[in-house]
Amino acid sequence: METQEQAHSAIIAALSRHLSKNDIDYGDATFHRNVYSYVKNKVIPVVPSSACPPLPVIVYAIRNILEPSLLLPLIPHLLQLLVHLEILRTDAVSKMREMLRRDSKRSSRGSLLTQDEREAVEALVKPSRLVAQRTIFRKVVHGCCVLHIHHLWRTYDAEKDPPLTTYLIDYFPAFFERDPDIRAQCVKALEDCPWHYNLTEEELEENRHVGAQAAEFMLGAAQYVEDPKQYCMNHGHHVDASFDDIFPPPDKDSISAAIMRFIEMVQLAYDTLQPMLDETS
Repeated sequence: METQEQAHSAIIAALSRHLSKNDIDYGDATFHRNVYSYVKNKVIPVVPSSACPPLPVIVYAIRNILEPSLLLPLIPHLLQLLVHLEILRTDAVSKMREMLRRDSKRSSRGSLLTQDEREAVEALVKPSRLVAQRTIFRKVVHGCCVLHIHHLWRTYDAEKDPPLTTYLIDYFPAFFERDPDIRAQCVKALEDCPWHYNLTEEELEENRHVGAQAAEFMLGAAQYVEDPKQYCMNHGHHVDASFDDIFPPPDKDSISAAIMRFIEMVQLAYDTLQPMLDETS
C-alpha cells in the first residue's frame, strides 16, 4: 500500500517531469495556467509547505520571471529562488564529495563509482570550478539588488511602498552598518535575508563596495531631481542627457544570461549526481 510520503513524492515527480521538457514555451499562457492548477489542486493540499521544491520547479519559477524579459518588481522573489538554487548546488557538492570519500575507502573492496563517474564527479568538485560558481552567484545577487534599487527609484510610491532604506539595508547591510542609527537593522538583515547566508569576509567586502555604489546612485539621483540642469553642468553631462544616460542601470539582459549560466552549472551537477544516487539507494 502506498504511503503518504510516497504519494507526495509521486505528485512532485510528475510535476518535475512536466517542467523538465525541453520545448516549454514560456510565453504560453495555457501552459502556465495548467501548471498553476496542478500546483493549487494537487501539490498544495498534500505536500508540506516546508518541503524544498525540486530543481525543475525552481528553474521553472526563475525562468517564469526572466522570460521573455526580466520582471523587475519580482526581483525580491527572484532572489529567494536563487538562494534555493544555491542551496541545491552546495548540497550536490557535499553529496559528491561524500561519494568520492566513500569510494576511496572502498577501493580495496570494489569501487562504488566507475572510472568515468569518478572523473566526472572530480571535475565537478574541482576547487576552481566551485569558486567560479560561487562568484557568479554573488555577482548575480548584487546585480539583481542594484537593478531593483534603480527600478524602485523610478516607481517608488511613498504612500504604498516601504521606505527605500528598507531595501538598501536588506540588500547592502555590510555597507550601511557603519551608520550607528541603523546598525541593528543591518545585523538583522545579515541574519534574516537568505542571500546573505554564510558570507565570507571577502563577500562582505564586496557587499560594502556595491552598497557604496548604490548609495552614490541614490545621492546623485536625488541631487539630479532637485535641479537637473545644474547637476548636469556640475558633473560634465549634456543638459539634455536622459536620466538613464546619467545613471545607467545594470543591464537586465546580462543579468538574465548570467542566471541562466548559473542554472546550467547547477543542472549539470544535478544530472550527474542523481543517477549515481539512484544506483546506490
